[in-house]
Amino acid sequence: MRSVFARRSVVASIAVLVAALFAPNVPHATAATAPTAAASQTPAPSAHDAPWRAPNIDGTAAQRAFERASSAQPSTGSSNHQFQSANPPSPCYYSLWSDPQGDAPELDVVSYGALYDCSNGMWTFPVTTHDAWASSELDTYLVQFETDGNLTDGCNGTDYALIGGWDAQHGNLTAGIFRVTDCTPADWPLLSLEPITRANNSQVSMAMPNSAIGGVSHFLWTGAIAGKTEAQSQLEDDFPDGNTGHSEDGYLGTGCTVGQDFGLSKSYTIVDNPQAAAAALQAAGQPGVIADQSRPGAVHFAGDPTHAGAVLAGAGIAANISQDLQRHFQSTPNDTDFGQQWSLPKVGAPQAWDVTTGSPSVIVGDLDSGVDGTHPDLAGKLVPGEDFTGSSPAALNIATNTDTVGHGTATAGLIGAATNNTLDVASLGYSTMVMPVKVGDANGVLASSSTAGIMWATDHGAKVINMSYGSPCTDSNESAAVTYAQNHGVLLVASAGNEAQQGDRPDYPAAYPGVLSVGATDANNNWATYSNFGSYVDMAAPGGLGENPPTAANDILVLAPGGGTAVGAGTSFSAPLVSAAGALLAAVNPNLTATSMRSLLMDTATDVGPAGRDATTGVGVLNAALAVQTAAARSKFNPLPPTRILDTRNNGGPLGASQTRQVQVTGGSVPSNASAVIMNVTAVEPTAGSYLTVFPSGANQPLASNLNFSPGQIIPNLVVVRVGSGGNVSLYNAVGNVNVILDLVGWYGDTGDSFTAVTPTRILDTRNGPPGKLTAGETRAVQIEGAGNGAIPATGVTAAVINVTAVEPSAGSYLTVYPSDATTPPTASNLNFPPGVIIPNLVVVKVGSDGKVNLYNAQGNVDVLFDVVGYYSSTGSSFSPLPPHRVLDTRDGTGGVGRLGAGDTKTVQVAGVGGTPTGISAVVLNVTAVQPSTGSFLTVYPSDAASLPTASNLNFPPGAIIPNLVVVKVGSDGKVKLYNAQGTVDVIFDVVGWFT
Repeated sequence: MRSVFARRSVVASIAVLVAALFAPNVPHATAATAPTAAASQTPAPSAHDAPWRAPNIDGTAAQRAFERASSAQPSTGSSNHQFQSANPPSPCYYSLWSDPQGDAPELDVVSYGALYDCSNGMWTFPVTTHDAWASSELDTYLVQFETDGNLTDGCNGTDYALIGGWDAQHGNLTAGIFRVTDCTPADWPLLSLEPITRANNSQVSMAMPNSAIGGVSHFLWTGAIAGKTEAQSQLEDDFPDGNTGHSEDGYLGTGCTVGQDFGLSKSYTIVDNPQAAAAALQAAGQPGVIADQSRPGAVHFAGDPTHAGAVLAGAGIAANISQDLQRHFQSTPNDTDFGQQWSLPKVGAPQAWDVTTGSPSVIVGDLDSGVDGTHPDLAGKLVPGEDFTGSSPAALNIATNTDTVGHGTATAGLIGAATNNTLDVASLGYSTMVMPVKVGDANGVLASSSTAGIMWATDHGAKVINMSYGSPCTDSNESAAVTYAQNHGVLLVASAGNEAQQGDRPDYPAAYPGVLSVGATDANNNWATYSNFGSYVDMAAPGGLGENPPTAANDILVLAPGGGTAVGAGTSFSAPLVSAAGALLAAVNPNLTATSMRSLLMDTATDVGPAGRDATTGVGVLNAALAVQTAAARSKFNPLPPTRILDTRNNGGPLGASQTRQVQVTGGSVPSNASAVIMNVTAVEPTAGSYLTVFPSGANQPLASNLNFSPGQIIPNLVVVRVGSGGNVSLYNAVGNVNVILDLVGWYGDTGDSFTAVTPTRILDTRNGPPGKLTAGETRAVQIEGAGNGAIPATGVTAAVINVTAVEPSAGSYLTVYPSDATTPPTASNLNFPPGVIIPNLVVVKVGSDGKVNLYNAQGNVDVLFDVVGYYSSTGSSFSPLPPHRVLDTRDGTGGVGRLGAGDTKTVQVAGVGGTPTGISAVVLNVTAVQPSTGSFLTVYPSDAASLPTASNLNFPPGAIIPNLVVVKVGSDGKVKLYNAQGTVDVIFDVVGWFT
């Protein structure tokens, strides 16, 4: 039904709506800007929208569009643009615009049509996006018509205008059709009101009668869409207008302004040779060209970015051109005071310092407003920096006060103020050095300065870069600089922003992929309500309550320019804590990659919100102590005869759905200072399909699982788990009820044996000769030392790591592998199985004094395979346990590998990801096969192995979800290979530790 409302009120509203229609065009995101706003799943107008808002297409742009359209044919449909309304073409006129000139990449994903309905005499203008609309509401829509072939009448050729918008008063989308008599919108007569329809969340359309635009002799049109993301304005999507501004699916709301500091022009690019680029632009007549003297560096200019890009391309200069958007600092400290630094014990700083106080060789680049190098608490803690706020970069004098804002001095002090020096404040970074890079002043931060600063800090030795500034605008050059830094092994940390009142929307640079985005919490670990929220927030750290005025009791004590301290709040102060923690990780283990540091910081965070990751605090609050302790852990192995420490059938009862139970693992044969334990975990007759996760007590429950099972099964898996608070580990069951058995087989500590990984080698296959299958109640000795044609040494082996596989047993039974010199079999099992299956389990077993182990079978007859993957002795590698971290999931592309086919071999990166450093000798993975199409097996082996070993790690029937712990030697390139024998199967790798 057509919307009807008073003509007078419409005219008044439309006058406001189009008042700026032919004003100079407001700059906005260029075609190079990547889409950032999230698409709405159920797009529908809402009452908080403004009744009418004008898109901003200037008259010159419209005229250029009309001129271009008059000489270009549409990409599809009729070739005749000129016709009389009394004699419309047959078949009916249809045209579809899709960027015929090739100068607007956004038009590759959105199409604009003009369709004439002959029988009803109606024009329809559909607009369809390839993806769903970014905005949750359509606010304004503009179509400009040129109908008489005269590009000088009306307003720059525009004869009619169809202007649609969300009418908040009547709750619908309505369009007004106006006769454009001149360039004064108030003079335009309203001809008709027409409905705007929305077919779905990717198409809107307007219709109007042919009579509304009189006798049409020459039909051309151009238009724009404006929408909203949450409660924020979004500038127009221009099409096809000859202009260079396109923002399809791009958020350009509050805070997205173009900087004009120091006489720099609004557009810029970063190139290797800015002087050569400037010369090419000047020779082509590009105005306002200013070039940095450094290489690489920025070139600013004031002219047409599309033309500038073409000029540079023609000169052989690769350039990514974008507008110089302005960022703002996330907090500015004020109100000098002195109080306790509650934030440091809140993140476990004293416990982290017990492990390491950092290293002066680790440098954090602090991109901010400069620094007061004369502050006594920064004496000796600064390395040379750079200033990017002038017309050209210059060295930053760290012996003076270059901070006119105070923000940079505050963040530098949080990262690396001199500690234990009897002055002012301590810093989490302690011995960490700070590289001040000035990218902003009281006016904020230009995107060009941020971009150049990231690259400069990367090239000058920063291991971590802190960015306590942002805005909701993405910038393609800045994004490229982030990628550059990440490719050079730099951990980038950024504050999530302080604009929570503006709704769920991203802040950049925090929201770029791979940047560690940090929100803020208060002294009680509650989300600070000013702190931005959304899926891009990775974790949180203390940022203060945000009192007015701030107090040291609830906000953050920081260094102030001129000496002394100040108090402030904001995510600007949360990010430096995480940056400092990253520097401590780099100090305790220099081989950690930026990717692994990011994983460790997130995996060890303390979950404070709803269970699991949430939109306000991400995975949780920084736990610097746990992160550093985990990175520093180096453990020797101490094997034990299998010892049962839990059987819920006779102690505590089954675990219920979503239940977590604490289990004491230290005490007795395991000392209190053990870093990790190895246990065989068996699920017994669960009531439903579910999974178990074993993780350190006091740590967040990880995404990874250790043991997946179906109803009624008895199924084991070996688990390596770091010991948590109180000497406990946590045991979680997801669904239904299940009994659980834990059999302890060893522990890691400061003393003990070292590990040597070998390529999987088969040392036993009872199918190949006498004495054949194991019978019921049989115990058989198996030689370990000297086995595998020398893969295992002939002497000195204290324990072996063996993948044990039961093959087609005649009855349900279990296997126990134990030292050959034990007097009796232990009351523990390594592998439980029903009849007829092929099922593996990894076994770590102490070797008897004669170099052998015993193998016991309880019931029926069964063939057994032993595939040795490593051994313990007095020489070799030490173990470092990790919180489980998913590094491969072929179901969603994690790890860059898809579902495996028959005979497929995939290569997977395991060093430098998930908390592991580079240069490791072996990795411990929980490997899970998910819903194979047929029975098959997986083999995981070193990437540089000469051939596929004749060994398997995981055997499975069709349709199962079955895991096995895998210890695998890592190739020289930091990778392992994954082989699947038959059918197709998805595979998950959860890394739980590594060997040096």
